[in-house]
Amino acid sequence: MLAQIRLRIWAFFLWEFVLALVRPFCALRVKSEWAAQVASLPYDVVSSEEARAIVAQNSKSFLRVVKPEVDLSDGRGDPYHKAKENLDRMIQEGYFVSDESPCFYIYRQTWQGRAQTGIVATCSVDEYLDGTILKHEQTRPDKENDRILLMEACQMQTGLVFLAYKAHQEMDQIMKSWTHEKPHSFSFVGEHEVEHTLWVVNDPVIIDKIQRIFAEIPSLYVADGHHRSAAASKVAQKMREKSGDRKKEYNYFLSVLFPDRDLKILEYNRLVRGLESFRVEEFLKRMTRYFSIKPSPKPYRPQKPHEWGMYVGGSWFSLEIHREFLSGDIYKDLDVALLQEWVFSKQFGITDPRRDERLEFVGGIRGLSYLQNEVDEGRAQIALVCHPTSMSELMAVADRRMMMPPKSTWFEPKLLSGLILHRI
Repeated sequence: MLAQIRLRIWAFFLWEFVLALVRPFCALRVKSEWAAQVASLPYDVVSSEEARAIVAQNSKSFLRVVKPEVDLSDGRGDPYHKAKENLDRMIQEGYFVSDESPCFYIYRQTWQGRAQTGIVATCSVDEYLDGTILKHEQTRPDKENDRILLMEACQMQTGLVFLAYKAHQEMDQIMKSWTHEKPHSFSFVGEHEVEHTLWVVNDPVIIDKIQRIFAEIPSLYVADGHHRSAAASKVAQKMREKSGDRKKEYNYFLSVLFPDRDLKILEYNRLVRGLESFRVEEFLKRMTRYFSIKPSPKPYRPQKPHEWGMYVGGSWFSLEIHREFLSGDIYKDLDVALLQEWVFSKQFGITDPRRDERLEFVGGIRGLSYLQNEVDEGRAQIALVCHPTSMSELMAVADRRMMMPPKSTWFEPKLLSGLILHRI
């Protein structure tokens, strides 16, 4: 018993005085009996209308915190004040339990016969700012500000940032051993038949091992959650200006770190809308300058890089870019970058894909029938199906400190909100 107390004291000083890449924390985590009802999809994958429909069926959904406008149907009132009100009520009504000492947590998602298992931790804002934690996507100021206001109102980080690291054998062994031997905190099946399981890692010796392993890993990669991580860094900078304290919880942001080998990226598809005087025959003729185009008798999903499916004018086609338009540069030859240059910019003058309302990004989870229906119903003129960006491409671009075109990756399954929270 005395040895364990000494280990905890030693670990406490390690956490406080060594700037570790990852850090244990005292989580506020959902109780097992409420996990399935409280857990919600992330704020940015459902519309306000979809969120209202979900909350109408399940009043305990954490969407009432991460998309608080669901409770302000008349458009009046402060949504961030409502988020805090809803969160405080959920805590008071006993949906969450608070850990008394800093822990790591193992979060596993099992979907379609495969699992991804990661470590839930807090990561350093400073390492996000100095580029040790690498980004691959630019953020939008309006979306950043939305998460900043939510974080400041709740004094809580309510959504996980999805980070990846290059798989490490010792880390694999720790997670395999712990999940085999220890009871889980909760386990349930959620949206899209994804099983979510969480284990609490509260052994000081294992906690120290995890920190030591990640201290040797040179970089982490933001896979998903660029706006959440950017917002956390700006909240930390604002709070530092007031207190000057660089050890408080706001200097770290809530994350889950997965080995790159476990992760699955789906395609991130495109719809083109609002094209005036659009003529299919003229468009296809212009496109043959850059692509080999073949009719397809059924919805076409590309089988390799530099190939796309396209639905236009009631027909499916396969596209393959002529080799002369490949540069040999990993960034310029990303499938999403080639689409941007040779289709959206060249054909339609869409030079700012982040802001041009003619371009809509559609996650691969929605399927090809959704794309076809949007065109058939006249809400879009063209649907383009991409080959998924690979983890190796993502890491290579991030290592070069470059930004991918917007919406280059759709990770699935998504990290649910409301399972584990971080007080700042």
